[in-house]
Amino acid sequence: MKDFFISYNSHDKQWAEWIAWTLEEAGCTVILQAWDFRPGGNFALDMQKAMTGTKQTIAVLSENYLRAKYTQSEWADAFARDPQGRERTLIPLRVGECQPQGLLKTTVYVDLVNLSPEEAETTLLAAFQERAKPTTKPTFPGSVISTEERAVPNPVQFPGEPITQQNFNTGVNQNSVTAKKYQNNYGVTDTLTPALSPNNQAINVFICYSEKDKKQLTKLDTNFSTFEKQGLVRIWHKGDIKGGQRPSDEINENLNSARIILLLVSPRFIADPSLESQRNQARKKEEAGEAMVIPILLSKVAFYDRQWFSEFQHLPRNGKPISGGGWSNQDEAFYTIAEEFGEIVDEITSR
Repeated sequence: MKDFFISYNSHDKQWAEWIAWTLEEAGCTVILQAWDFRPGGNFALDMQKAMTGTKQTIAVLSENYLRAKYTQSEWADAFARDPQGRERTLIPLRVGECQPQGLLKTTVYVDLVNLSPEEAETTLLAAFQERAKPTTKPTFPGSVISTEERAVPNPVQFPGEPITQQNFNTGVNQNSVTAKKYQNNYGVTDTLTPALSPNNQAINVFICYSEKDKKQLTKLDTNFSTFEKQGLVRIWHKGDIKGGQRPSDEINENLNSARIILLLVSPRFIADPSLESQRNQARKKEEAGEAMVIPILLSKVAFYDRQWFSEFQHLPRNGKPISGGGWSNQDEAFYTIAEEFGEIVDEITSR
């Protein structure tokens, strides 16, 4: 039995051949209509053999693929053989801007849109690995405690008053200088809870974004990577979902555990109906004091002040969006955002 059958629309033949070539170069076996369905053969029988004689079906997703009549039976057969996705029989690869609907929407796709050839090859091959274990040992997440500190049986309790929203607003509590700074700089609007004090462990960060803003997400990921390498944060977004996993389960799990929620704000983000559930969940977590919501301004948004998250301090703090904000270049904007985000992380971990 061969490894992969590649299901594609004729408009995406070049993509299908590139995928097949890349996989075979990596040592996999592939059935591709353009290469394996030869003159004189029976098309229906060849298709039956391809679908039943391979371990996994790769669906090359694009608008043309989703509109085509004959491709539907190809991915539907793979889905029917593994409806829960346990064997990852169906692996969608998105090569063009499109939004799968119906049953196909429930299986996460591997996104190759707007990637360089090197990035696309790495992403493609990584999708079929059994595990996503990193090649280097992760940073130790615990705190380093000296011998002297371990000798103290009980820490001395802080003598000041509890920090409350009223303290933030009035400054009555003389011991809440740090808290007031936190509010003024970072937009905290509720009483801080233990959930926002990670005791020197990596802070879970969830990024909510529109698929159409993926280029900006990639740049943000790059600029924030230093915080992950230092073990300060663990950043997650839906681009981290592996092929065959259920998107809704992965999103809910990581959003529920997040202590910081970054909203990548743009007109596309506001208009994207698929993000409604994430936005509502983020709002509930912020109102319950379980997470901090930080909008990041990608581009100008009409009537921004009418959005519920506009009351929080955004990044960059100068209010200049990354696109159309008058920056000398976007690298400067992303650097500024990373610097300001680092201050937020330092403020949280120092408490």
